[in-house]
Amino acid sequence: MFEAPVGYTVSVESGLDPSHTQFLHQGIGSFSPEKTLPIQQFENIGEITSQGGFTLKHSGSNRKDSCLS
Repeated sequence: MFEAPVGYTVSVESGLDPSHTQFLHQGIGSFSPEKTLPIQQFENIGEITSQGGFTLKHSGSNRKDSCLS
């Protein structure tokens, strides 16, 4: 388990915004605003339910992972 000093709302919002990593985590690993790319493709995988939630597949948000799917 990992405990972060943020509230639920911020945590959920960040999880739904993968492009935030380049800015919030700047200087950690290869994260950098200079490497940011717009996320071009979004695809829902499977069913969306209140019990199971949803899975979202998206294109990369930085130059390093832009070719990942």
